[in-house]
Amino acid sequence: MQQLNHTITLRILLSFFIIIIGNSSQAQGPGGGNGQGRAGGGQGRPTAGVFGKVIDSKSNNPIPYATVALYKAKDSSLVSGTITKEDGRFIIQAKTGKYYLEINFMGYNKIRKSNVNITAEKPMYRIGAVKLAKSNAEIQGVEIVGEQSYVDYKIDRKVINVERDLASSGASAVEALQNVPSVTVDIEGNVALRGSSNFTVLINGKPSPLSGGDALEQIPTSAIKNIEIITNPSAKFDPDGMTGIINVILKDDVNQGFNGIIETNGSSTGSYGFNTTLNYRTEKWNFFGGVDIRNRNSPGDGLSEMQNFANPDTTFYRTTNIDRQRMRDNMNFKAGVDYYANDKNTFGVEGVYGINQRGKDYFSEIDEYYDPLYMPHVYTTSANETHSDQDFIKTNLSWLHKFKNKGEKLDVLVYFNTRSFDKEDDQKESFSNADWNPNMELISWTNTMDKNDNTDIRVKADYTKLLSKERKFEAGIQSRSKRESSVFTYDEYNLSTEKWENQALYNNNMDFNRDILSIYSTYGGMFKNFGYQLGLRGEYTNRQITSGIETNNSDINRFDIFPTVHLSQKINDKNSVMASYSRRIDRPGGWELNPNITFISSNFKREGNTGLEPEYTDSYELNYQLKFSKSFLSLEGYYRTTKNKISRIQEMDPTTYITTMTFANLDQDHATGIEAMANLQLNKWLRFNVSGNYYYYKLEGNLTSGAVDTESINFDVRGNANILITPLMRLQLTTFYRGPSVTAQGESESFYMFNTALRYDFFQRKLSVTLKASNITNSMKHAFSTYTSTFSTSNEFNRVGPVFSLTATYKINNYKQKRKASMEDGGGDGGDI
Repeated sequence: MQQLNHTITLRILLSFFIIIIGNSSQAQGPGGGNGQGRAGGGQGRPTAGVFGKVIDSKSNNPIPYATVALYKAKDSSLVSGTITKEDGRFIIQAKTGKYYLEINFMGYNKIRKSNVNITAEKPMYRIGAVKLAKSNAEIQGVEIVGEQSYVDYKIDRKVINVERDLASSGASAVEALQNVPSVTVDIEGNVALRGSSNFTVLINGKPSPLSGGDALEQIPTSAIKNIEIITNPSAKFDPDGMTGIINVILKDDVNQGFNGIIETNGSSTGSYGFNTTLNYRTEKWNFFGGVDIRNRNSPGDGLSEMQNFANPDTTFYRTTNIDRQRMRDNMNFKAGVDYYANDKNTFGVEGVYGINQRGKDYFSEIDEYYDPLYMPHVYTTSANETHSDQDFIKTNLSWLHKFKNKGEKLDVLVYFNTRSFDKEDDQKESFSNADWNPNMELISWTNTMDKNDNTDIRVKADYTKLLSKERKFEAGIQSRSKRESSVFTYDEYNLSTEKWENQALYNNNMDFNRDILSIYSTYGGMFKNFGYQLGLRGEYTNRQITSGIETNNSDINRFDIFPTVHLSQKINDKNSVMASYSRRIDRPGGWELNPNITFISSNFKREGNTGLEPEYTDSYELNYQLKFSKSFLSLEGYYRTTKNKISRIQEMDPTTYITTMTFANLDQDHATGIEAMANLQLNKWLRFNVSGNYYYYKLEGNLTSGAVDTESINFDVRGNANILITPLMRLQLTTFYRGPSVTAQGESESFYMFNTALRYDFFQRKLSVTLKASNITNSMKHAFSTYTSTFSTSNEFNRVGPVFSLTATYKINNYKQKRKASMEDGGGDGGDI
């Protein structure tokens, strides 16, 4: 069986190799057309070559997508290759000469046809019907473990092969990131890259209409090919995001013919989902589309304790028990087409329409008292309901032009997205007794409405030229234009008149405009075993903010420079070293700038700060890799320093004891750490991946409450074990631990989680069913504390666990991906020479 496994694996790899080499050789063949040697002939039937048909030896039915390879009889060198059409037919263009054919398809025995002689008298050689017999062992009984590493390294990024992660089945990209090295995800779905939430999210190298966790929540894992973690991006990328870029690569291009994937799932919390991705590819056209419908419920609870000691004679205490329910409903529709006009030009159009709803339902039981106790305890309940409706439209127009010289191309992208949402926040507080039975006597009732419209337009052009086999030059320009407007109204219920009254003092109209013009260039290559890439990017930014309740001048008009350096040294086949440097920027967005009030509870609210400045980061990395057998070890050291650090801070009203969370620029922070990873193929049925991140963190600056000078040692560890129980059954065990850390005004506590997943494949691997248990130990939490000279708080929020889910995935025509290189920074070669 082991020998059979290796044989089938080699056949699969050889099939892909033949297709790639065959297409490449045809693109450079006589006549200059890229379609003449392919099945079906995109530009007419060739005048010389070989043609035939592949059928099943028993049923005589045609076999589509079989691999056909043409070799020279003299030296067995590969000349060209193709795949059969739906009717089993194929045509390969070739010059006169003596050849032999090899025909292969998964699950069948390979056949060789010798004495294929193409002559001037008989330029088209007819091979006739080739009958393939099924192999003795069904391909469904064979699975090669470890052929594709869970993590691959390139000169400027880590590539995470999400398809190998069972624990993320039926989930979104947020859940997939829980198992990704360098990334942490808390119970609210907030994602952090090496401890920082300031990073950029790209989808296929392009910006998302949504931001951060919202963007990642829109993507089902069944649609993800891999995730790229780019902590030191080159100058070709936008410099936004203090700690780098998370780029999600989707399955949006497959082999010729009709393919697709359908997935449905449900969980013990009442969550459910359905998504499908369909693709139809011909010689000239590629049509794709999909639907994603998901409902997610995230129940949990929390505890908050506060002490206010501003008064030297008494201390005020507040204890709050919180029952939390978060809901997310998504409906996204995607469609697009690529047109391969000729071997020089490809055009693409893609559109996405999304309807998303968000809801939060918090019920709090509040106990307030003083020490010494000079008045009885006051018991109240607080009900906070937040609901938002948003929709967006995203459109990409692309043009790829290849010049005559190999490796010289021009990528042009026009990106447009418009998004609008209406958010309503209803906050009601009532008196209660010690048993939390409300007596229906209202204390306060407020209602806020926020109507927001957002438009983002980008136009960019990227030029690439291979100066030689070892050297590459890139240059590009980009224009970004963002327009955002917000209308905010604040109403209070008058307990005396029993009528709603608008509070004009808190109403606000805000306009946020930002234009960014960019130009960049990179130069890279190889000298023996030494690789290098140098880049420089310049950006001019013009930001203007107008607000009805803020008069601070928050305009920005400046030009910034962002250099990048990437170096690599291959010591031998098993050892390599890489080093890099980049300068980054994190620009505050509308959510951080908007001064509108949002209530989390009756005694906790948040508001933005229109005076926020961008933060700038210098990042240095040094990486060592050791490869052995089918395993590797990686050791990465890094240093990151950020100026104008944007931090969340809390302030408390000394009269009402209402806490306000806002944002402020500190002076700077520093992070120095080391990240280690081991990806081990222990035997043919067990692969183990373990990684750890250990770093020193220091934060310093000044707030209105005083100077900030704090530091901590932070670390996190994760492990992932894949166990092949049978050829069709796989078990995965996942665990994660994140240690404590300091914040601008306090600290966050540690937490850990443990997940497991079991998958079984049916019907020649067309159908996969995955049973998953998440947060088995019910230890997923977010706990943090705040300390100031006048008050302190302690908060803990927990996610319900364990949660059980079942996912079924069906592949149409054995959905196999064959991605073209993305025209955007994140989906192509990424600086590799």
